[in-house]
Amino acid sequence: MWVNRIARAHRGVKTWGFSQSSPRSWVHYAKYGPRGICAALSAHWIKTHAVDDKSLPDKLGLTPCSITLGPIRYPTYRSLNTGELVKVAKDFHFWTKGEVGRGIISIIG
Repeated sequence: MWVNRIARAHRGVKTWGFSQSSPRSWVHYAKYGPRGICAALSAHWIKTHAVDDKSLPDKLGLTPCSITLGPIRYPTYRSLNTGELVKVAKDFHFWTKGEVGRGIISIIG
């Protein structure tokens, strides 16, 4: 079932157009590791709130906006910030593997 349909069924609205399973997201992430996108996004969600004081949607894009063509205003989404998505992938690879294969996950896991 689509997110928009689920949201409307519960009197809500979709507020972010990003999906980690979307091919346009996955193609940029998968170059740095076939797994871990959910954990990587969770870690970056924490980091962006704690350190950068910005939201993850603001950094990754696909947040709602609108464009105006003549007298008509069209709702749309900002473009996916692929540079930030690649940074998420590289950071997660470093956090889990470390420089010499001993990242935080391998130490505590």
